Amino acid sequence: MRNRKLRILVCAFCAFLGSGASAQKTLDPEQFYKGKTMRVIVGYSPGGGYDVYGRLLADHLPRFLPGAPLITVQYMPGAATEVATAYILNAAPQDGTVIGIPVSSLAMSNLIFRKPGEAGIDIAKMRWLGRLDSIDIVSIVWSETGVTKVEDTRSRPLAFGATATTSGTYLVPTILNQLGKSNFKLVLGYRGTSDAYLAMERREIDGIHNGVWSQLKRSHREWLRTNKINVIYQAAAKRAEDLANVPTIIELADNEDDRRMFSLFASEATLGRTFYVSDSVPPELIAALRQAFWRMATDKTFLEAAAKLDTPINPLPGEEVEKIVANMIGYSPLIFERIRQLTTK
Repeated sequence: MRNRKLRILVCAFCAFLGSGASAQKTLDPEQFYKGKTMRVIVGYSPGGGYDVYGRLLADHLPRFLPGAPLITVQYMPGAATEVATAYILNAAPQDGTVIGIPVSSLAMSNLIFRKPGEAGIDIAKMRWLGRLDSIDIVSIVWSETGVTKVEDTRSRPLAFGATATTSGTYLVPTILNQLGKSNFKLVLGYRGTSDAYLAMERREIDGIHNGVWSQLKRSHREWLRTNKINVIYQAAAKRAEDLANVPTIIELADNEDDRRMFSLFASEATLGRTFYVSDSVPPELIAALRQAFWRMATDKTFLEAAAKLDTPINPLPGEEVEKIVANMIGYSPLIFERIRQLTTK
């Protein structure tokens, strides 16, 4: 009996020591971030919409993070932000010092094209910190083409700029071609929307699917004032108030299967300008980053700074972004397969 009691006491003491050791392993975000320099990696060249939001985060998030670290912006263009995302998830320090802002179509394109076990971006490894804004994606055409509505594209071939075959810039126009609604000629190789805008102005291409309406109203006011471009459809679930006469891609569907397929693409607009870290980051640091992100996104000084840049803010916390992505993951595999068939013929 005495030996049995002794064994119980020894086990209890070891358990106590073990719990103390585990507690010591818990990171203190303030101690960890103090004196650190963090990075926000933008997967495009400087000058576009993602750059604006990345710099806003870098400028303001340190005020709300424990330890007040510095944050710099790094540019890593390639494959519609997949180069940057692969680096953040697999090669970057997994310690909460590297934050990414992916293209809004990244989750969608990887659900469509990445099969379990294959190399590529695993969106399940992304832990979302939050969204700063949804985006209003539109298809724009240079007005000199004479195209004013999507029906015109059936008989008038148009050269459309695209970033990659897995990007919405390529997928949506290709699907519309396959469904017999358009005659887009896709020109690949543009590093981002800003590059495609320049190419359109130089008349190297006729248009682009992935224009951002709110950004265009800020960065290309002269185009709108002088009617240089026409918006022919919106990649959204509902029409924007100031584009009430322009149909959404869902409205272009002829049947329920097409509507479900286009609804997936419309979810890209809902994700918008989101930020993430790798799931290998310690959970206490993810929690600190999410809390700091939300405090920043709703802070008066931050909102005033964004307003001075004419940059819209429509934030969502990280937990809500994860629900959106989970809903996309829950789509029927038949929809993903149909998109693959339509875009790889």
